[in-house]
Amino acid sequence: MVDSLGSKLKEKSVIFCAGAGGVGKTTISASLALTLAVHESKSVLVITVDPAKRLAGALGLNELGNDPIEVDLSEIEGHKGRLYAAMVDMKESWDQIVESCADTDAQERIFANPIYQNISSQFVQSHDYIAVEVLYDLYGRGDFDLIVVDTPPSRNAIDFLDAPKRMEEFFSSKLLRWLTMPYRSKVFVSAFKPFNAVAEKILGSAFLAELAEFFVDFQSMQDGFLERARTVSKLINSDQATFIVISTASEAPINEASFFITELFERNLPLAGVVINRCLPQNLLDREVASSAQKLDDSQNVLVAKLMGHYLKENPSIDEDLGRRLSPIINRVLSEVNSNYLGLAELYSSEIAYKSKIGVDSAEIIEVAQERGDISSLPNLLKMLNDIW
Repeated sequence: MVDSLGSKLKEKSVIFCAGAGGVGKTTISASLALTLAVHESKSVLVITVDPAKRLAGALGLNELGNDPIEVDLSEIEGHKGRLYAAMVDMKESWDQIVESCADTDAQERIFANPIYQNISSQFVQSHDYIAVEVLYDLYGRGDFDLIVVDTPPSRNAIDFLDAPKRMEEFFSSKLLRWLTMPYRSKVFVSAFKPFNAVAEKILGSAFLAELAEFFVDFQSMQDGFLERARTVSKLINSDQATFIVISTASEAPINEASFFITELFERNLPLAGVVINRCLPQNLLDREVASSAQKLDDSQNVLVAKLMGHYLKENPSIDEDLGRRLSPIINRVLSEVNSNYLGLAELYSSEIAYKSKIGVDSAEIIEVAQERGDISSLPNLLKMLNDIW
């Protein structure tokens, strides 16, 4: 017997939700955190780095930041758990790292440096590493039984796994040594004067000075950065962590999910399950439904005549010209109903084919039905994954 997804997750400390952008990863992460809090009576934190801030709306919160906010679960009957939510604030996160890793003098120089001000607020590619840093801080507090991490929107989900390693590689890179060399070697300054003269004309001497100063101060934080990165890397590779891969049943997201699953297996990292979001209903391929659609197509003119007869009987005073115009309108509506059904049935067949390519046993796949509109209430959010137990 295959264990349910809920039974696989309840003993974990950190769950990473990964997948391509646009598959509803943030909503599924929130639903998973809420479901675990309610069913397991745990204190659960969900962290998102989604710039669109959809999570706050789904949880009934006005805004989110680095500091966890408790979600009011009073409308969930009989719950005993607690749910908290936080969203990575890039600027605040960078500032907290500097305050943790740099001495007072270096902090003042870094905060005043225009290079830092730009990186800390606009450098989107640092989302992966900042998510690692926020997880380090919140996990280290020990305030939560379980943390659900909605991983950053990236070129691919593997970027998040490699963020700690990339930080180590950066500190040992030739690029960092080159950027900081003017402050460390008079020989270097003399040898590279011609190059510096050209660079100053293109970039400006002030910019080069700010760049070099920033990276000198940044390098002084190396020990703190590496300690934190290695701690999170160790956590990711421990038996306290596991992964949920989220996708929709379409080509690009399925390919991304399959690639990520392969990476997990190659790195000996655990996969708890795969969630396929926004699935069409299975009854699209039911014989009775297909038969009804075919009958609608075959007897469309008869149906139109019957509907018009009924309508004219109920509305005897209707204008004769209007009555004539209604007939083709009803005919067109019925045609569109049948055409839409056939299109959805074909799309559902495609979904089945895509899901077969995900690279895991069907028992490990959880399908979440397509919902109308955004999930905006806690009961609806809970309903999405309520059956994983």
